[in-house]
Amino acid sequence: MYRDHGGSHGGSTVCARATEFRIARERPYFGPGKRWVPFAEVRRWHRSGGATARLQAAASALTPMTEASFGTYRSVAGTGGPSRAAALAEILAMLALVLSYIWVWHKRFPGDDLVVTFLYFALCYGSHLRRHESARSVGLRLDNWRPAARQACLPVAVGAAVPLAIGAALGTWHFGPAGSLLSLPWHVAWGTAQQYGLLCLLYRRSVDTFGSVRGAALAAAGAFALFHLPNPLLVTVTFLGGLVCCTLYRRVPNVLVLGLAHAMISTVVFSALPISITHHMRVGPGYFSVATGLAHAS
Repeated sequence: MYRDHGGSHGGSTVCARATEFRIARERPYFGPGKRWVPFAEVRRWHRSGGATARLQAAASALTPMTEASFGTYRSVAGTGGPSRAAALAEILAMLALVLSYIWVWHKRFPGDDLVVTFLYFALCYGSHLRRHESARSVGLRLDNWRPAARQACLPVAVGAAVPLAIGAALGTWHFGPAGSLLSLPWHVAWGTAQQYGLLCLLYRRSVDTFGSVRGAALAAAGAFALFHLPNPLLVTVTFLGGLVCCTLYRRVPNVLVLGLAHAMISTVVFSALPISITHHMRVGPGYFSVATGLAHAS
């Protein structure tokens, strides 16, 4: 999806979908003045050999909010760059890495946490490098934090209010002392790392693979939920939260704001609900063996 700043209506949005250039059905973030490129017009561009130039010209006018919305213009125009198969391979590689770490080789050798952290970020960085994606384009930025925070306010409020209400009804609030706020930077870093993998790799590569932002959001949220098996609470929360985060990211790409929101909601869920429901927020074998220490915080 590309923003065209021309015209008397203050700009319009030109959109072509990667899958056979069908017209995208999703409503963009930008208000009035939208226009969709008819399928026949895109086909005419390709017959005349002008599709690449037109899409590249549209890409040159990308605004900060559109820049990271639907992948790169290269995949839309068919002008090179990694294929759908490559994008799917990167998704599967991330799934294999995280799931194997959780279920197979966690704590099997010294420094395993450093190894999985290196591989996790190396996989993401390699994906960005192959597509010439900058930190700004994937949402690692501060210039748009205000609109990102505004749109996240309602989901965060709902995500915090529900467990608070349930915990109040059950009488299970167990928030720590004020000194526990010292651990907040760690929770924010951990939440941001998870949102980075969810949005910058799983979601973006799912868009490249499926050519649909709705399908990509479902796929990315489903993969994210798999990481939290067999904890039923976390599987449910991460799937629904993943869908919301993908939608917010598509509108205003800012991973840092969403990482902070992740940390806030996960802290409230852990501190408001009873341990019999949260199971100490553990996943993998640690869900069954609380005393063994084989646990992964979410």
